[in-house]
Amino acid sequence: AWHGGLLAPFTRDVYRRPSRAPLELQVSQSLREAGIPTPELVGYALYSVGPGLVRVDVASRYIPDSYDFAAVLADHAPSIPRVDAFRAIQRLLSQLARRGFVHPDLNVKNILLYRDCAQVTAAVLDVDVVRRLQAHDAAKVRVRNLQRLERSLRKAPAQFGVQLTDAELESFRVMMLPSREDVL
Repeated sequence: AWHGGLLAPFTRDVYRRPSRAPLELQVSQSLREAGIPTPELVGYALYSVGPGLVRVDVASRYIPDSYDFAAVLADHAPSIPRVDAFRAIQRLLSQLARRGFVHPDLNVKNILLYRDCAQVTAAVLDVDVVRRLQAHDAAKVRVRNLQRLERSLRKAPAQFGVQLTDAELESFRVMMLPSREDVL
């Protein structure tokens, strides 16, 4: 596990004990029980590096031929066309919204895409920050998750060398609007 954000160059892979690993395991199980696709976390290990500090390894079940959304956008995932990825992500956003799960760090690196039989499936990653709202408005949850993902999409060309046009971003936004299936 590595820190992200502004302090990442200083904190790198060192966490305060007990770290977020136990929470990530718990949230992962909750997501899976709610029918939200996420790789199964099978365990974690803590390594002491000083008083109250640890390094963490989190182990998840391997999903063959899977790619994060950034790789798909960069055309490094030949088996997953963009349009199929967008549809899979639309389904994932609908599932998260219906169940009330908000992912405040939903970005192009935190969505894993893979073929599940003939269909592309989107699974959510880095779930230690995901929160479930008990009383929730699915439309508002969807908008929160979508806004976070859209912010990441706008940064993707500079971060990952992704070619993403304004027309594709607009198409993505339209595609992400709730459909009739979202309500069911």
